[in-house]
Amino acid sequence: MRRSVLGSLLGIGFLTVSLAYAQPTVQITQPRQYEVFTRGATVMARAKLGTSSGMQRVEFLVDGKSIGDATWIPWERPWDTTSYAATSHAIQARLYTGGQAYVSETVYVFLLDPAAATSQDKPGRLAYQAEFRPGRPVVAVMNLDGTEFATVPSRGDETGRSPSWSPDGVLLAFTRTVAGKQKYFTVPVDVHNAAMGPPLQITFGPSDDSGLTWSRDGKRIAYLAEQDGTHSIAVGPIGGDMRVLVTTAVGDSSPTSLGWGPEDKSISYSMDRSIWLLDPVTGDHRLLIAKADMPVWSHNGRYLALFTGKDPRTLTIYDSWTAAMATVQPFVDHPRSIAWSPDDKRLLFVAPHVGKQSGRLWLVNIDGTGLRSLSVRGAPLSDVSWGLTPPLKIQLPAAEPAGDQIGKDGASGSEQAPSDGAK
Repeated sequence: MRRSVLGSLLGIGFLTVSLAYAQPTVQITQPRQYEVFTRGATVMARAKLGTSSGMQRVEFLVDGKSIGDATWIPWERPWDTTSYAATSHAIQARLYTGGQAYVSETVYVFLLDPAAATSQDKPGRLAYQAEFRPGRPVVAVMNLDGTEFATVPSRGDETGRSPSWSPDGVLLAFTRTVAGKQKYFTVPVDVHNAAMGPPLQITFGPSDDSGLTWSRDGKRIAYLAEQDGTHSIAVGPIGGDMRVLVTTAVGDSSPTSLGWGPEDKSISYSMDRSIWLLDPVTGDHRLLIAKADMPVWSHNGRYLALFTGKDPRTLTIYDSWTAAMATVQPFVDHPRSIAWSPDDKRLLFVAPHVGKQSGRLWLVNIDGTGLRSLSVRGAPLSDVSWGLTPPLKIQLPAAEPAGDQIGKDGASGSEQAPSDGAK
């Protein structure tokens, strides 16, 4: 504080204040990080501005080349992907204001060829939870024949649990420990099972999360959230606000084995050795099958694989069109997980014994033939997910995507770029 002559005469102290102005920022809000599109689609790129003044212009860039700009709200520009290759692409927004240019963090998206995006003629690949050191579960990925084995990268002493492939096979969701709670992350995995880019957090809050399942269009998720002894089913868009639809009282059984039903109009789950259907819009639920559990829907949405009876259990298929039940494999001892092949012709399941045979991971045709045990690394084994092999080798640029969360507002981390006064 300093006094002027007038201030001294009047006995008043004048305070000199230095004002600091926040640097303008720009942030990509759409598409989201690691989002997958079919090549030929029109993708809307949108941005959000932070502090700025004067005339403004936002230029959108794909792989460093301009696709146009916006001079007023909404700050958006359509991107026609028809002429772009089926691979990864980098999207940025550049804000011009006050004679300077400011660049957003990069958002990476993936384009798949229309035919290849739904191709199911390959055996696919597996993701599963296992332990290679006692008490330290990790997520492992391998091809069906055991080749190209890899584990999802972890930082320090982190663990990985509950893997789940996205419908297109590009993204793998799994849980990590955040502030003592299990939260879901996603990471893109290339055709050789290498994780590309840092994992991004997609579930938040004070709950322990598990059992994530993707809607068939890949735009919504459902998962189990446990907090203070209560268990809930949370449903919503990836990185968006979640609706809690089922909550059990403390001490009650927990819902398990979530799965999106036909046309994503219902979510199945098991509780108290029965299978229920939940309406994700209204929250209504009804009993589907009694004395059965561990339901998993086929990719075409018609069939439900499940276990019936007491140990040893019977692997069974339920036809949702006819309500018929067909036995696939009896005498399954203490099963833990089921997964459909990408072409819906085979099933994987985890169990220590089938009849008098010992193993850990089993493969069987849906008509009950061809039962065999697969060789797999790590033990104990659980939470198997069988995904498509993406028809591209994902190539992210050398610079890794900045940030580690989806769906959380915050500073864009944009950096000042020299002003060129033009596109």
